[in-house]
Amino acid sequence: MSRSAGEVDGYAFIRGSPVRRLNVGWFCDFGAAIYGVANIPMGSALEGDVPLLLTRAKDCLEIFEDADTPLSLDVSRPTAEELRKAINLVFLPGVKRESQVRNIAEARKLAIQLQLLLASELNRQPIYHVFPKRAYDINILIQDATKLFSESVRKDLSKEAIRDIAEAGRCLAFELPTAAAFHLMRAAEAIIREYYALIVGELPKVKHRNWGAYIKHLREKSADEKIMAALEQIKDLHRNPILHPELQLELEEVVSLVGIIESVMSAMMIEIQKLKQARGISLAPPPPSPTVVPMPNLLSKSK
Repeated sequence: MSRSAGEVDGYAFIRGSPVRRLNVGWFCDFGAAIYGVANIPMGSALEGDVPLLLTRAKDCLEIFEDADTPLSLDVSRPTAEELRKAINLVFLPGVKRESQVRNIAEARKLAIQLQLLLASELNRQPIYHVFPKRAYDINILIQDATKLFSESVRKDLSKEAIRDIAEAGRCLAFELPTAAAFHLMRAAEAIIREYYALIVGELPKVKHRNWGAYIKHLREKSADEKIMAALEQIKDLHRNPILHPELQLELEEVVSLVGIIESVMSAMMIEIQKLKQARGISLAPPPPSPTVVPMPNLLSKSK
């Protein structure tokens, strides 16, 4: 049975996340294979379609037994192992037809039991469906939200920005809107700091690192006014309010915010690229800041 690249035993790992994508197609194949054995006519020997049905089930059962799955199927596993052993007995060389019929009947009985056990256990699994967020592709939000940006912008994003954009995408996909907005603001601030360093120079002291100070000093150095106006709007309407614990954002608000943040971040990155090219500076993004801003300063309100 073929499996897609990156998939392990019916699951695919999401890069940089403990979340696994369930391969529903594999479980459909597994269920069909068990169903095939459960519906072998009584009295059948190893002839016609029976060898194919048994082989298909055996292959699926071997994968199922070896799988390191996040699903709790402990009740079904012993029966699955018994079924695999019963199928192996059918294929032993030199087995007489009478024994074949008996072993196939035993495999059929175990397949019926396994169907019932799997139906019961799978119905209790914590499996949820993630709904689309407008036109945003759910797989992109979960696996790599930086793909919301153009390739020319993505290639020069800093590691800090990439990390927070990825977290924001997952929070948005799993409907944690306030957390998504928080990570979007962090990603934007990482780009603001890079933009600020090129236009103003050294960053303000830690206790003065807020959007109000960034915008004020950038304007003093004649930074792009369209970018400044957009940053000021985000600061006043979105960034400052989300720092208050009594405020909980709605999902639709954050979905709209994604487009606003992406637009201004892309505009800043284009300006950063132009400035670096004009000054002969490498376009490789800078390394993450070695220090963590203390929480009181991180939560301080911009002026």
